[in-house]
Amino acid sequence: MAGNLNKSDEIMKRNPKLAEVIKLLEDKRKERRDALERRLDEANAKLSSTKSEWLKQQTLYLSVQHVLDHNEECDLGEAPKAFQIAQCLNSVDEDSAFNVRRHDLTSMLDDKEKLDRAKKLLSQKVETHLSNTCLNLMKFHDLPKLSENGKVLHARALQLGEMVKNEKLEFAKLDKYSSELGEKLLDLYVDYHQELHNCVDSLTEILSKYTFDLQPKKNQIVIKDAMQSCETLAAKLKCTRVKLVCETYSPQRLEALR
Repeated sequence: MAGNLNKSDEIMKRNPKLAEVIKLLEDKRKERRDALERRLDEANAKLSSTKSEWLKQQTLYLSVQHVLDHNEECDLGEAPKAFQIAQCLNSVDEDSAFNVRRHDLTSMLDDKEKLDRAKKLLSQKVETHLSNTCLNLMKFHDLPKLSENGKVLHARALQLGEMVKNEKLEFAKLDKYSSELGEKLLDLYVDYHQELHNCVDSLTEILSKYTFDLQPKKNQIVIKDAMQSCETLAAKLKCTRVKLVCETYSPQRLEALR
């Protein structure tokens, strides 16, 4: 492999125009790859933000729905219920995710004071429900080293979102490092087998040119046996290299890369 690189360098030195064209192509390829990576990063960031916003609204919506379903005092009918949900999600405008408009709902209500009291009660119950949900998630997160101190657990529950975010970033770093390390180890393994393969080929060639006529019969047998061992080792190494190439460029991986 090192020999091939040296030959390539020699060819480049002899053909400066070819080297210039190749460098230009490499620069263009790098420029396009960088641009594609930037677009992918922007798209992923936008998708992540959209998912986060949707998840937040969905969590609040389900929490409000849960409180309304389990508290008779909050049940004011379908129209007030939709109004309360829209209020909690802060989306009672023309672009509401629930397609609800303030005017359409308030025009159907007779008792505004009752609605205000219910909204206040609902807000408290939703907050309590979300707090209990975070507390349960924190207990699940801390297992099996669950803290017995309720105040400590409650304080950690308030920071659950930030903790999960930090752990996600840490996992992403470890995953990237693991992938890079795995690629380096694979490259070293392939280089090692390539060098070993070259050594075996050279040794086999030297032994095949050895003058057997000048050697005693016993030595000839030993040398032939050594040649056979070298050829066997070379065959095994070639087989291993073919397997590595087949695994690296398998149809599944090529399809995934596409």
